[in-house]
Amino acid sequence: MRVLTSEEKEIATVSIGRKSDLTNQHLKASIWYSVSKMVEEETKKLSEDSGTDITATPRFTAALVELVYRQLTDVGEDLELFAKHAKRKTIIPEDLLMVSRKNNALRDILKEYLESLNADGNHATVAADTRRQPISDSDDPFSDLSQS
Repeated sequence: MRVLTSEEKEIATVSIGRKSDLTNQHLKASIWYSVSKMVEEETKKLSEDSGTDITATPRFTAALVELVYRQLTDVGEDLELFAKHAKRKTIIPEDLLMVSRKNNALRDILKEYLESLNADGNHATVAADTRRQPISDSDDPFSDLSQS
């Protein structure tokens, strides 16, 4: 295997950066399209329900797109870290459940979706309950100490 010169390393790094930039631009454009359609649909519903003309400014849509983009990239990074922590290169459903562990409503929706996939035979298996069991029935973590 040949060792790259510093100039070749720089060219390779720049081209990888460009590919990454293009991927990010494509992702952001896809998010922009999806979010703008959702905003359009919701403002139309609100307008019909209220009887007044409700619109969203382009600035609002741009801010919402940026928020969604950042949230998605953060979740993606967390998923990668959970898989890496488990010494895996593949993200599995349990990783997604770990990311959503503090949002019980989202976690329940994801579990229900995964169960429907399992029922359909898509084999997206997930453990029945990956949450840690409480040490005691009480919400107070020090309740056992006060009884002695």
